[in-house]
Amino acid sequence: MHPQPPQQPYDPYQPPPQPYDPYRAAPPQAYDPYQAAPPQAYDPYQPAPQPFSAAPYPASPVPYQQPYPPQQPVHFVAVPVAPTSGTAVVSLIAGIIGILGGWCVFGIPCAIAIITGHVAQRETKTGERGGNGLAIAGLVLGYIGILPAVLFTIFFGIGMIASIVSPTPTPTP
Repeated sequence: MHPQPPQQPYDPYQPPPQPYDPYRAAPPQAYDPYQAAPPQAYDPYQPAPQPFSAAPYPASPVPYQQPYPPQQPVHFVAVPVAPTSGTAVVSLIAGIIGILGGWCVFGIPCAIAIITGHVAQRETKTGERGGNGLAIAGLVLGYIGILPAVLFTIFFGIGMIASIVSPTPTPTP
């Protein structure tokens, strides 16, 4: 019978032994400064190779030709632009003021935006003046802002009439 080697006691904190894996890379070898240097692929005492040859380029088989015909000069055409209608600009500015706070002044900026917007649309219809988009924007802002201004004016008027008609009680001394 063969004698058995003495067994180590089981240690639960040690990792289990790993089976042999033929595909795993070999562990890296430690650097040995006394090991012989690997053979060099070139002789360091030889002169360095020249990166470019000294021979000239070969002659071109086709003589030089101009690749494209000369270009024709470019002529720019200036297209006249119609001047913007001043009433369209007034309509837009009055519409913006009317939206931001026209209800405070009883809708007057909104009414101005609507009137000047319709006048500007009539001016820009023929094409002699530009700014039809500005006139439309002024009209839209004017019509949107006129509703709160009218409601404010109606309620303000009702409040004024009610304060005049209803007697206010006076305290007796």
